[in-house]
This record gives sequence, C-alpha cells and structure tokens, in this order.
Amino acid sequence: MNATAINRPEALKTPDDIMADFRELLVNGCFTTELCGLNAVGLEKFNSTGFPSRKNEKFTYLDVSDLAKAGFHLRKEPSQTTQSQVEAQLLPSTHNSRVVFVDGVYMDHLSDISAVRGQVELIPLNEAFTQFPEIKISTLNRAIDEDDPIANLNTAFTINGAHLRIKEGEQAQAPIEILFLAARNKSYPLFTAPRLVIDIGAGAKADFILKNTREFGSYLHNAVVDVNARENSESVLYQFSLHGGSAWRFFKLNVDQYAKSSLKLVNVSTGARISRYAYDWNLKGPGASMEIRSLAALNNKAKSHKYATIRHQAPGCSSRLLFKNIVNDESRSSVDSTVIVEPGASGSFSQQLIRNLLTTDKGRADNKPNLMIHADDVQCSHGATIGQLDEEILFYLMSRGLTRDVAARSLLNAFAREVTNSIKEPYAAAVVEENILRRGEE
Repeated sequence: MNATAINRPEALKTPDDIMADFRELLVNGCFTTELCGLNAVGLEKFNSTGFPSRKNEKFTYLDVSDLAKAGFHLRKEPSQTTQSQVEAQLLPSTHNSRVVFVDGVYMDHLSDISAVRGQVELIPLNEAFTQFPEIKISTLNRAIDEDDPIANLNTAFTINGAHLRIKEGEQAQAPIEILFLAARNKSYPLFTAPRLVIDIGAGAKADFILKNTREFGSYLHNAVVDVNARENSESVLYQFSLHGGSAWRFFKLNVDQYAKSSLKLVNVSTGARISRYAYDWNLKGPGASMEIRSLAALNNKAKSHKYATIRHQAPGCSSRLLFKNIVNDESRSSVDSTVIVEPGASGSFSQQLIRNLLTTDKGRADNKPNLMIHADDVQCSHGATIGQLDEEILFYLMSRGLTRDVAARSLLNAFAREVTNSIKEPYAAAVVEENILRRGEE
C-alpha cells in the first residue's frame, strides 16, 4: 500500500502533532490493517517520550532538536519508480535477489528473489503477520520493549514492511540486497519508515547487503530491521550508506541469536547531516558469536553516531566490536558501546575497540566503550584511541616521491582497510573502493 502525505502545513514539533498526523493517516486508510496494532504500540511509546534530548542516555552525543522542527511528511502520491530505475541502483550480483523499499514502503512488484527462490521466502509484513502468528508476536514484543524514541517513531509510521526468511538448512546461492531507494522529491521534506524482519533458519547461511541510494533534498530515513538467527546459522550483513548530503539517517538493528549461530555486520558509511546507527544485540544461546566492523569516513560537517548494546545471555558466547572513524574537516563522530555479560554467561569472550583518526583540529570524536560483567570466568576487554596522521611516516612517503595529499590518502586507506577488507562480495567491495578508498584521488 502506498502512503499519502499529511496535508497540514505545520511542522512536526510535539507528540500531539505526531498523534494528529497518525490519526489523519489512519482516517485516510494509509496504514495496513494487519499492522495497525504495531503502529499503535509505536505511537503510544513515542508519545510517552517525545523527541529525545541529550538527557536521554542513548542520545548523549547527538542533538536532534532540529528534527522536531523540520516538518517531514510521508509521500503525497504513489511512487512511479520503475524496474529499470531499481536495476540501475543494484549490484550486478543481486538483480534477481533483491528486496526493494521506495520511500520507506516495501514494493513487492519491484522486488525479485528468483535467484534464491528455493532457499528464501519473501512476503509483505502484513501477510507474515497473518500467516505466521509467531512473527506478529515477536515483532510486537520487540516494539513493546523498545526504549529508543526514534525507533518508536518508525513503528508508529510503518506503512508496510517485508518478511524475509532463509529456510532451515538452506544456503542462499546469491547475496540478497535490501535496497532503500529514495525517489526524487522537491515539494516537501520526506519521512520514511521502512521495516524489515529477517528470519535465518537453523543451519542456514546467507549474506545480506543493505544499501541506501542517494537522497534528494531534505530527507529523514528511519529504518528498523529485526533479525532472528536460529541455531547453527551463519550470516554476514553488509551495510553501506555512501551518499549522505543533507539527509537525516537513522537505523536500528535488533538481533536475537541462538545456540552456535554466527552473525557478522560490516558497516561502511560517509555520514550525513546526521546519521545514527543503533544496534541492540542479544546472544541468547550457548556458543553464539557476533562481530561488528564499522567504518565512518566523514567530510565537511557530516556526523556519524553509533550506539551499541551487546548482551551475553548464555555460556560460551563471543562478541568482537571494531569501530573506526576518519574525521576530516569539521565532521563529528561518536561511538557509545556497551557489552553486558549477564549472570550465568560464563566463558564469555568480548573485545571492544574504537579507533579514530582526526585529520584537522576542527573535527571531533567522542568515545565511550563500556563493560558490565555479572559472571565469572570471562575474558573481556575494551579500549579507545584518537590520533592524527603520523608526520614521520608522511615525511618518509614524501621522500619517496609522493605528494603530501597522496601520502595522506595512502595512510587513510591503510587505516580503513581493516574494515573494508572484510567485504568478501566482489561487487560490493568495488563500490566501497570507489566511494571510500578512491574518493578525493585525481
């Protein structure tokens, strides 16, 4: 179902405004009937908090006061996006294994999983709520427990999402691209709320590529992805946001992992007017393992904020977190990560490392790695560093004939490759190479 915009001219400034917007969309029949209960939960949760201030622990380093004044709207008219426009944005390896959202709404007719149909099922989220009551229950429970105000705003205004299931014991034969496509719009700032639920069956294997296209004008992209990784499953989730501009970009990832499952996230971004990635990760079964490798390469006044909470809830689980930020010009980054080892989660292993490279005196990097340990027999470490380009190494490279700019770019690329080398999908690696490692080269 396609959304229509709110016609009232005033800006979305208070929870009362949000309530009025919600009622108008409801009266106009914009919401999907099966998801109205989910929408209502999100609205109630958001109305109890409003837009977050820096007093909210999750937003200590992020000022979103301008967000409440921006007057974002859902799209007035149905998107006229065509198959050819979608295919122009896809990686060559994913033309027949794609899940497409346009302006926050799942587009079944633009999606195509024919390359993985034997291993994967894809249906609209409203149909999943009807066919699989357990999906409805788990999604509602997550929404009820959600304490992130921006994620609650997504839940309130989800028009329709998608449910993607990797069948038990299957291995997807191609990477699956989840494309968040922004249609051109000049008449009003857009608010999008895509919602995706991914179920990875027991013993299944799959790689996913989440990719934002370039936003046009002022844009609020506010996505929520829920992942259930069943026993002995193995997956990699690549996340690329390489076109920021004046966009506001929020992303919330909720993960539940079960016994001996493995899930790795590789995130590469260039920031935006504001970008915020929040990860809420539960290692629920013995031997579950997770890893985050994240790189933000920021220029001008771009901002990138990461907030992660990893809970070890069973024995023998492992977590590895690496956040790297290249802070150029007047850009700003922050990372606030917490690993919690709960009672009974003995034998846990955890590493947290935040590394920042500042190339000017006007940039800023805030770091807050945390450990909360409530069990014995664990190995946990955390640390953070902030540095600049090494002048001695620069001098050495320049003495070998490189210009200062080329020498500096070589050092920045070396810093980035600890993350970018984790991208094993060749076409995705080429996109990152072009947009991150080669950016600024002549």
